Amino acid sequence: MRKVIISIGLLAIFSLTVFGVVSCKDNTHVHSMESVAAVEAACTEDGNIAYYKCSVCGKYFSDADGKEEITVDSVVVPAKGHSLESVAAVDATCVDAGNIAYYKCSVCGKYFSDADGKNEITADSVVVPAKGHSLESIAAVDATCEATGNIAYYKCSVCGKYFSDADGQNEITADSVVVPAKGHSLESIAAVGATCVDAGNIAYYKCSVCGKYFSDADGKNEITADSVVVPAKGHSLESIAAVDATCVDAGNIAYYKCSVCGKYFSDEAGKNEITADSVVVPAKGHSLESVAAVDATCDATGNIAYYKCSVCGKYFSDADGKEEITVDSVVIPAKGHEIVSVPAVDTTCEATGNIAYYKCSVCGKYFSDADGKNEISADSVVVPAKGHTIVSVEVREATCSEVGIKVACYQCSVCGKYFSDEAGQNELAEEDVAIPTIDHTYSAEVVTEPTATSEGSAILTCSVCGYKEEIVLPVLTEENYENGTYNYQLVYQYNEDKFDRYAEYTYAKISLSNELVFKTYVSSIKKASRYGSVSVQSGSMTGQFLSMYASATSLDGVTSGLEIQNFSDSYYKFSITTADIMLDVALICSDGTVTDFPVTIDSRSFMFELNTDYVYYLVFFGLSSRTNIDYKLEKTTVPTISLSKTYICSNLAGGNIYAGQNGGSIVVLIDSDVVEGDYNIYMEGALAGRGNFIVEVNGVQINTVPSASPVGAMATIHIKAGDFVTIISQNLNSMSFRISLKSA
Repeated sequence: MRKVIISIGLLAIFSLTVFGVVSCKDNTHVHSMESVAAVEAACTEDGNIAYYKCSVCGKYFSDADGKEEITVDSVVVPAKGHSLESVAAVDATCVDAGNIAYYKCSVCGKYFSDADGKNEITADSVVVPAKGHSLESIAAVDATCEATGNIAYYKCSVCGKYFSDADGQNEITADSVVVPAKGHSLESIAAVGATCVDAGNIAYYKCSVCGKYFSDADGKNEITADSVVVPAKGHSLESIAAVDATCVDAGNIAYYKCSVCGKYFSDEAGKNEITADSVVVPAKGHSLESVAAVDATCDATGNIAYYKCSVCGKYFSDADGKEEITVDSVVIPAKGHEIVSVPAVDTTCEATGNIAYYKCSVCGKYFSDADGKNEISADSVVVPAKGHTIVSVEVREATCSEVGIKVACYQCSVCGKYFSDEAGQNELAEEDVAIPTIDHTYSAEVVTEPTATSEGSAILTCSVCGYKEEIVLPVLTEENYENGTYNYQLVYQYNEDKFDRYAEYTYAKISLSNELVFKTYVSSIKKASRYGSVSVQSGSMTGQFLSMYASATSLDGVTSGLEIQNFSDSYYKFSITTADIMLDVALICSDGTVTDFPVTIDSRSFMFELNTDYVYYLVFFGLSSRTNIDYKLEKTTVPTISLSKTYICSNLAGGNIYAGQNGGSIVVLIDSDVVEGDYNIYMEGALAGRGNFIVEVNGVQINTVPSASPVGAMATIHIKAGDFVTIISQNLNSMSFRISLKSA
């Protein structure tokens, strides 16, 4: 108890905070309270809880008001005692220190030699120092083809580690000291065939370092030097009989030849070798005669110039007898007649004629047959001239069936020539005598109207002479429209609930006093009651067109359209808002006019003017059917541009028509003072470095114009009053510029 009391007294001394003063229970004095902080117990030292103590009476309390008195013992926290962990002994190595077995408190960290924690020791006293290496020097050993070697190194006899230095400072691995076996350096020796007199060898491999022989490229199968040798074969002789020499071919004496090595011998035993040249008997050479060339005719063969050997009878093209030719090659075949068919020619009054005959163009002979078998004389083909048959003609007027005569004269009734004398000696020029016939005065009656797939016909009747002629009316194709066979125009007639569409064609191939005109019904465009009308109210409307009609080149096949209603006299813009659609749109007016507007990926809007005096339809047609085509029709204003003024444009980028590079566009209307023709349209202003411009006239792209500095950009266009010109910028930035026109 003395030890505890001393601890509490010490705590009381160091507690300095006074929380309050209260009266004792017996009212003999007022408590003077001091706060004592909590102290944690250690392994060997007691601690205490937080409490209050009166400095006057020495009593202990758990509260600052001194209401809850406690005992001295109740504030003490007993010492914890050591929490010992056993540490096993570790042997020291060459480089690492070890330790003896000991105990260590996990709380205070002190060291002890016993499990009861009675004998405290120092941390240094448990350490067993490292032993240090015991190094042996290992000498370097060279590697061979098959065995590994090693570099010089040091090895500890205790721990077995390897080092590059005698001090054991630089440890290395066991593998690092090994010098790998070099492996054989094998050379491939190709097989050499044995000859009649020389040994050969099989294919093998030889190490250039150790000199060993192997049968494989990996050096796994060692063989002996003798095993690669192939013994010599010995000669295999054939007897060759003697051959006499000819004009061109050499002969030979009798000899023997080895079929293996090809060597020559004079004896059957193969002892006396001779050369290949020594067995040859030289060729004798030709005895040539020159034969002159002979030309072939139509009937007989000829020959070229050549040479012939009187000994062997062969033919040659040269005097040296080097170029041999065949007997047939010297022959030039008979040419045969080049027969030309000459048609019969009728005699005239003045000229002879001829019967039909055949003539050779080479020899000039005449024949009655195409094969040239029956020759005839040149005189036999002639037919004498007839002579004129003269009649007297009087002066008369020309008609549509007969020429007129200016002066009385004579005329041959056969050839039609005019003469001043009855003998027909003095010929008169036709233009001095004859008056040309006049044209028929035709009226036309269509018998069968032509169509796009079948021909028609018409009867032409001359009202003067009564001459009649039936003519063919070609099919109504684009080709016949373009080549001038027909002149035509399309006509649209509005009949309350539909457009009747037909074409008026004029046959233009021949000149008619009364033009041949006929009408062919083509199709009708009915009101699209199923889809409703595009009603222009409050400036704009957006909807969906649910169908599209296939026709790549014309309006044929269009059976429905969108009727525009509730519009005023103004300009309107129609836009296809579906992103990927490509089609054509036609605006049909009740006055019969049709305006086509192509729609592409880069140009999906177009403008037109509407007049309340007419009815208008919009029809769609393209190469394939589509659904859900979004569109928008809105009233707009269009600035006009003429030769007398310049139109100022601003904020072009982000305009009202999509451009290929996300640029914008501006649309202007050509004023009424502009006469149709070619003009230069200038785009001037803040254009330098702004990219390219696309120029369109009435929705049709003319060209792409690069911007230029400092003038701007210029394009040549063909325009007339009322045309729409669209300038599309392929640039992302806004800009201001002006447009002006000048005659090109």
